Amino acid sequence: MRFIKIIFSFLFLVSVNVFGQSEGKSPCGDSLGEAIMNPKAVTDPEYYSNLIRKYDCDKAVQSWLYYYRAYVKYKNADKMGAMGDLTSSIETEPTVFGYYFRGVLKHELKDFKGAATDLTNALRRCRVKTASIRTGIDDITQSDIFLMRGRTNLESKQYTSAIQDFDNLILIERRNKDGYFLRAICEFELEQNEKACSDWRTSSELGDERAFEYISKNCQ
Repeated sequence: MRFIKIIFSFLFLVSVNVFGQSEGKSPCGDSLGEAIMNPKAVTDPEYYSNLIRKYDCDKAVQSWLYYYRAYVKYKNADKMGAMGDLTSSIETEPTVFGYYFRGVLKHELKDFKGAATDLTNALRRCRVKTASIRTGIDDITQSDIFLMRGRTNLESKQYTSAIQDFDNLILIERRNKDGYFLRAICEFELEQNEKACSDWRTSSELGDERAFEYISKNCQ
């Protein structure tokens, strides 16, 4: 799960970009940047509870604060608490980040139907196709979402839907070895063995060491 990477890359985003003011001030009149950079912000869920109450006049701020509190709860092994905060974040102000990470968490908790729904909602809000054109603000891309939703459909044995997700991923990133490797598994499950072997070989050529074992067991 990419919580740890995302959380710190968005500290500046929240204090500056979200509010559209260089001082990082919300309509509530205070600078959120200093509050977010407090050491308690990465360890103490109650610290965020106080901030959520303080910024009750600013829905955009509150949405991000719920999102950050979800991170802290997840890091403290409180997955259901994290789920609740991600839901609060989405209900306060829907964002691609809230939907994406709630989808990832639902996947982790084996709620594959719910995960697919959230990832679809994330995809509808995502403007960046691939990492090669990241803006510095949007760190979640369409390729990230197609990969995650494809994995979700694969684990729930929705192989045709998973193949469509991996097709879309490969259209965006032609050299994505995970896309070829996982699409091959779906094709093999659907008894499309020639396609599966072709994709495993491509994945292997792109450096995926997992593909060697599958080729040796299943392909001539």
